[in-house]
Amino acid sequence: MTVSKFEHMISKNAFLEYAYIFDNYYGTSREAIQKVIENGIDIFLDIDWQGAQQIRAKMLNVRSIFILPPSKKDLNYRLHFRSLDSEETIIKRMTQAVVDITHFSEYDYF
Repeated sequence: MTVSKFEHMISKNAFLEYAYIFDNYYGTSREAIQKVIENGIDIFLDIDWQGAQQIRAKMLNVRSIFILPPSKKDLNYRLHFRSLDSEETIIKRMTQAVVDITHFSEYDYF
């Protein structure tokens, strides 16, 4: 999806949650989630703390789980092992991970 299309969808309130992270937009379709919930199905979303904050503010009966990495060393290894990012990007991701972890107390479980 293009950035302009994503931004247009934001303006139309098409996302239940969204965030701009590492130069990319990420979001969860409001319509898709509503359809699943209307069918009585529970949903698990794999989203960051920004998205979780948005969802907790918009929906009732939400439970949140913060999954911590085993250690910084293990997280660093995983980022290198997947071979998707440059060293510069990995450093940014590691720095952001430290910030992200500070939000664990906002969750029901971790």
